[in-house]
Parts: sequence; structure tokens; C-alpha cells
Amino acid sequence: MASAVAALASGAIRRPVLLQPFVEEIRTRGEWSLVFIDSAFTHAVLKHPATGDFRVQPHLGGTVQAGPPPAGVLAAARTALAALPRAALYARIDGVETREGFRVMEVEVNEPGLFFTHAPDAAERLAEALLHAL
Repeated sequence: MASAVAALASGAIRRPVLLQPFVEEIRTRGEWSLVFIDSAFTHAVLKHPATGDFRVQPHLGGTVQAGPPPAGVLAAARTALAALPRAALYARIDGVETREGFRVMEVEVNEPGLFFTHAPDAAERLAEALLHAL
């Protein structure tokens, strides 16, 4: 991370970036993505990196599997959602289970991928929420 900070400070990186601390458990436990529409939980996926990697994106070899999150993961995601300054029409809370509990890594409320291929009914729910918001 120090090299990324130095690159930003020196101007070597000139575009917006997102830096996150590395969480070792992402390699063994994966990263959860929990989707909420109109503040209601709709579905979750667990993403795992390819062997020897830490990146969970499918185009980098990662896998995605739909499934119910553990109760503590869902509770932590709800807490993160409640901390937003206003209710989000849709949101994705990403994080990793660690020894200390669920660590929120991202709260996506602006153009997040919502994994609708793993939960087609959630896409319909979002369309209904959008119509209701109009």
C-alpha cells in the first residue's frame, strides 16, 4: 500500500483510484456481496478468487455462487446500510468474514453490479421499486 500512496503523491497515478487494505481471509473465505432493494435484503453471492490469487472478479478467474449469508454477515450488512445518510433505492454491501467479525469492504450505491443472474426475481423487484419511486 505504501507504494500506491507514493505513486499517488508523486503524480504517477493521475486518475481516481480505490485503495483497500488487504484482508487475508479473502483467499480462504471469499468475499460476500449482499444486495438490498428499497432497504430489503434480496440475495447474496459469495465470490472466491482463483487458486493463488486474491481477486474475486470472474474475468480474473474468480467464481461467484449464490447462497444465504451467515446471520452475522447479514446483520453487519444491515448495519452498514443503516449508516448511509439516506435510504438507498438499491445497494450492494461487500465484505469478508474475519476472526474479528464481518469486515465491510465496500458499500456500492452508484451503479453496482447486482448479480441479477443469480437472483432474477430481484431484478423485477428493482424495476417495481424504480416505478414506485417515480
